[in-house]
Amino acid sequence: MDFFDKIGNKISSVGKTASNKAKEFAELSKLNSAISAEQTKISTYFSDLGKKYYELKADAPDAELAEFIQNINAAKDEIVKLNEQIEAIKAANAPRTCPACGAQVSDDAMFCNKCGTQVPPKAVPVPDAKESAAGEPASVCPTCGKEIASDAVFCVNCGAKLK
Repeated sequence: MDFFDKIGNKISSVGKTASNKAKEFAELSKLNSAISAEQTKISTYFSDLGKKYYELKADAPDAELAEFIQNINAAKDEIVKLNEQIEAIKAANAPRTCPACGAQVSDDAMFCNKCGTQVPPKAVPVPDAKESAAGEPASVCPTCGKEIASDAVFCVNCGAKLK
């Protein structure tokens, strides 16, 4: 029987050790999780502090922090430009609608197929000034963006009056 008692004691000892290790692991995990939560709070506080400083001192920052304010302002300006580009793309790709009845009309339609109202040509973003083969700036129609002769009075593509 002494043999079985030793085995029982050994199993009991190993079980207690495993139980203690599991408790220790659970406690360490709990503490590491709490530390992570506190680090997240600190990051949020730093971010809030920076935002508050920017709001209070954007017009007259301390010399050592002026570069950060300039970088933020430059990033905000870039965001405005990018949003303008997004809006231009959306507008260029938006379907044309009849000004009288609101029906959708195709891009090349001159009249509404629902009510017969004449539909103005779709405004196309005017590209940057091009140069003609002769080296002088080419003229483009402000309505449709097509290249036109510099002395043209009307656009040959959309019929818009130029002068």
